Amino acid sequence: MQNKELMNMLIKQLNDYIPKAKESITRNNHMNDYKDEEFSQDIVFKILAIFVNNDNFEDLLACPSKIDLLEKMTQIAKDNFKKIEDVSQNIIDALLIDFINYVGMGQGVDYAIYTTDLYKKR
Repeated sequence: MQNKELMNMLIKQLNDYIPKAKESITRNNHMNDYKDEEFSQDIVFKILAIFVNNDNFEDLLACPSKIDLLEKMTQIAKDNFKKIEDVSQNIIDALLIDFINYVGMGQGVDYAIYTTDLYKKR
């Protein structure tokens, strides 16, 4: 996948995912620890904006394959999201995992990562 194509795909998937996030993590709650806690679309945007910030985005664009992209996204989630002020860790983890799986499915890959995978030793 070319950098520009990858960038456009990630931006499109971000824009498509944000309004569906709560419904999606609820539907996929077998993959996360989300317990019907309240959160706004602003929280979704905040977390995903941090997730694909400029530094991370450059790393993502360097991925040579779909699987490498998903693995890099997982690594970013593991390394950088242990606490965000005023947001439950269950919500953070559920959003990140659900978005990674959403990106995978959009690329025809059933990556099937769970929130518990964020806490496994490397």
